[in-house]
Amino acid sequence: MKLNQVVAIVKGKKERMRAAMTAIHHGWKSEGLSGMARTYKPLNEDGSTFPNENKPILVHAKSGLTKLVIEMEDFIDVIATQEIGNTFAKADIIAKVGGIENVVAADVPVSLLMFLEKQLTDLRTLVEGIPVLPMNKQWEYNPDHGCFVTQPEDTIKTAKVPKSMIVAPATKEHPAQVQTYTADIRIGTWTTVYSSGAIAQDVKTGYLTRINELRDAVQVAREEANSCVVTQADVGKAFLAYIFDN
Repeated sequence: MKLNQVVAIVKGKKERMRAAMTAIHHGWKSEGLSGMARTYKPLNEDGSTFPNENKPILVHAKSGLTKLVIEMEDFIDVIATQEIGNTFAKADIIAKVGGIENVVAADVPVSLLMFLEKQLTDLRTLVEGIPVLPMNKQWEYNPDHGCFVTQPEDTIKTAKVPKSMIVAPATKEHPAQVQTYTADIRIGTWTTVYSSGAIAQDVKTGYLTRINELRDAVQVAREEANSCVVTQADVGKAFLAYIFDN
């Protein structure tokens, strides 16, 4: 039998054993454990008679345990077969880098492969959320600042300055007519350098690609490890006989 076949039947056997335990518990709590036989004898020979009463025992603790032991023996042997098989179930994690197969890790146990697969799934979810640099700007990595920066951008700084102009010159009879207004006058220059702690889109894409490749490699290795042939364990009988054979 292969290990993956053993794994496939574990759930069903576990459910059957639990059902057997539950049935025993319910039986022990019922009135079926108690029996009774009652006969009536009149005081006088011509006295009234009553039929015998009898209540048989419906639940026997010993027989319930016997049935449970059968289920438990089988369940223990299946789990033992699985766990002992896991100690031999190993495979290489082989990922392709540039189309060339690369052994990332050799002889990895199946339990560790399952753990690594879960970690890679969680890591992919995390990496998917990494912020990327806005596409509307040109970015360069600045090692001195440890982040991405843009080239300096200059913008003009203006201020509103009040001004006046003569709309009608003065005459002998009237003073000059002056109109006031405000004008935007350049007073300086803003030089702005944007910075970002995000990563480049192509870098993020590379992370996700390699995570997917490695997760696929782990899944293939897990299937290979689970296909190893295992020997049927015989543990349950001796284990339970120590308790009940007396």
